[in-house]
Parts: sequence; structure tokens; C-alpha cells
Amino acid sequence: MYRNKILVAHPNLKGNDFFEKSVIYIYEHTQKLGASGLILNKDSALSVSQIMDQKGFSYFGSETIFKGGPVNSRSLCMLHSDEWYSTNTVQIENYAITSDNFMLEKLSMGNEPKHWKMLMGMCGWAPGQLEAEIAGRTEYGKDKGWLVIEPSNNIIFDYDGDEKWVLALDQATTQAVSRFF
Repeated sequence: MYRNKILVAHPNLKGNDFFEKSVIYIYEHTQKLGASGLILNKDSALSVSQIMDQKGFSYFGSETIFKGGPVNSRSLCMLHSDEWYSTNTVQIENYAITSDNFMLEKLSMGNEPKHWKMLMGMCGWAPGQLEAEIAGRTEYGKDKGWLVIEPSNNIIFDYDGDEKWVLALDQATTQAVSRFF
């Protein structure tokens, strides 16, 4: 299973603008339910301060909200380091995901995790679908759709856009080569 792994879009994954050059954190994966994840490197036109203002909270940070995926695209969640929690926090290895209004209130009071990223939406795969895409049995052709790497704070919380994808792709290459030597 790929829970607590990072998917890196294969360089040959073309023709799907939403997933091309994506870096995705998989936070849930079971044989029965499939997989769920968050795209980490596609920013939206919204900032955290705009959402906070809409909810009636003051916040003066400049953090961007990222497009977590095409499913439930208006739902808001925070991927963060595991030392912090709110009323609806789910722990995943060394990370956690929170999705509630209390997290916004806590942020507005300066109570925030050491590392965090706010996202809207998520990605979802039916049972067996993600495994098929990783194995190269996809609608995109015989080339693999995804490379799989271990998560790190650097890949999850640092860098954005194509720069994050290039760094994750480099990490995937390094991890693949190290398996042979």
C-alpha cells in the first residue's frame, strides 16, 4: 500500500494538465476503499488570509492555498507536522491532516504547526486504480504514470510549482539508483 508515500508524476505523463508535473502526498490507501491524496505543488488563486477573512478571522500571513485535487474542490484542509492538533486531526506517521474551523481560529491566534500547508480539494483513486497507474497500466499509455518516493519535510513543505516536481523527480531517481548499489 502507498499510505504515507509521495507520488511524483512521471515525465512522460502528458495530456492531463491537472496531474502533469504533480507531486502528491498519499494519506490513505486500502485495498477496500482505494487511495486518497493531496497535490502539493499546484497553487490556487487564493491565499490563507483571504479564506480567514471570509470566515471572520484576522490573519496576516502570505501563505498560498494549494489545489489539493479535483475531488471536493471547495473543502479546506491543512497538511502539517504531527506535533499540532485541532478537533478534527488525523495522524499519518510523521504528519497529520486537519479539517475544521477551529484550525483557522487557532492560526488566527498565532497557534500554528511547525510545518504546514493549506489545501482545497483532494485526489481519489478507486480500489486497484492507483496500483494500476503505478504499474503503467493507465489510460496514458504504457509508460508509468507515477514514481513513488518516501515523504520528507523538504518535499512536502518547501518549494512550490515545477521546482517541487523537479526536486521530487531528482529524489525518485536517487532512490531508484540506490536500490541497485
